[in-house]
Amino acid sequence: MLLADVAQVEAVVDSMIAEARHHSKETESARSSDLGAVVTHRSSFWQVLADEQGRATSIIIEPGEHFVPVSADELGALVDVLIENVFAHTPQGIGYHIRVRGMGEGRSELTIEDCGPGFGAASVVRRGASGSGSTGLGLDIVSRTAERSGGAVRTGEAAAGGARVAVAFGAEPGPIERGSEEDRSD
Repeated sequence: MLLADVAQVEAVVDSMIAEARHHSKETESARSSDLGAVVTHRSSFWQVLADEQGRATSIIIEPGEHFVPVSADELGALVDVLIENVFAHTPQGIGYHIRVRGMGEGRSELTIEDCGPGFGAASVVRRGASGSGSTGLGLDIVSRTAERSGGAVRTGEAAAGGARVAVAFGAEPGPIERGSEEDRSD
């Protein structure tokens, strides 16, 4: 039953990722969502499986607003990909930590770290470069989403020696200022 549920989640995530890829850059830039709220929601979904597998988790959402220029659906898919990677690439019992923090100037960052074996020497953000037999498509999608928002993805080693993925998002566009010097036709 649990494996069927995981397979269903994977199918939903794959579908969401495919749909997100079809949205135009202009359409997506007009949407924004609360990174902290999406991480809280998606983390609670995965917590059931984490508990079942004996995975210690911690989720820290630093105080402040964490709005990012990514739709809630696409952001949810991004969070699911990152958490799913922990389950897919680490043994049961390996924990993970998620943090959302402000970076200043309206920018936010999502970091997920695990206590597993890490990435090794592979460049995992590039499609087809997972080093573990997967397609590497998930982190490629995460990277493209971050870049469309004006951000970037960095991978590396977590403090505990496992994998670390940090997704920096660009700032949410501010309201258009009316009456600026450029808009006047005097």
